Amino acid sequence: MLLQHNILLLCVLVAVIALLYALGERFRAFRVLRTYKAAVPVMAYVVIVTMVMGLVRQESGGHWFHDMLSFWPFQLAYVLMIIILGIAVVDRVRKIIARKHYDWRTDTPFLLNHAGLFIAVVAATLGSSDFRQLRMLASLDQVEWRAYNEEGGEVLMPFSVELQRFIMETYDDGTPKRFASDLLFYIEDGRKIAATVDVNHPVTVEGYDIYQFGYDEMAGPNSSYSILQVVRDPWLPAVYTGIFMLIAGALWSVLFRTKRTAAKN
Repeated sequence: MLLQHNILLLCVLVAVIALLYALGERFRAFRVLRTYKAAVPVMAYVVIVTMVMGLVRQESGGHWFHDMLSFWPFQLAYVLMIIILGIAVVDRVRKIIARKHYDWRTDTPFLLNHAGLFIAVVAATLGSSDFRQLRMLASLDQVEWRAYNEEGGEVLMPFSVELQRFIMETYDDGTPKRFASDLLFYIEDGRKIAATVDVNHPVTVEGYDIYQFGYDEMAGPNSSYSILQVVRDPWLPAVYTGIFMLIAGALWSVLFRTKRTAAKN
């Protein structure tokens, strides 16, 4: 339900960007959003505050200096940055259409950098509320459909899980070398999925990545249960897409600048 809500927010954001761009065609006050006069101070403010967030411990509900994400001036600047990036992309696309010519040397890195940053930032922002990290207990001969968040709250999953076999391999001194679980997942539509979950080799079930997290250390290889970490991050592919676009735009700019410098020499 939250995912659909965030998709709706994304649609509203795109509509706001289109509206502000259209208003910029008629009113000079809105046209400033297309210029560096608006972009530079907003970007500088966001960068500075983000650096402060990385250096100062952040606590929910604390003083604004320790809870920047709830600090309304930061939220406003963050939204303005996203809108300015979106307007910049729309403006460049409109100019390309108007001149009926695509300059791969300048248009490509511009669109990759601005659109990439827009996608990465928006997806990371919306994804923060859709991100879920839970713990689930898979036991032998017992089906479990409940998971628990960090606060101990119970979450009903769209699947249930049963431990078929716990696997442990040890070194000569008895230190665990590998531990994994043979699991059987029961999906709500009646399907069954058998999979082996290893520490560094998760499986994906119904949009959730399932990781081997722990076991009964007292019982060791005879553990009758496995502790699973269940992670859901539906916006992560979009974040990666934006980051890859930024990297491609930077490489494109460096490559073109290198070629241009070599041609001059």
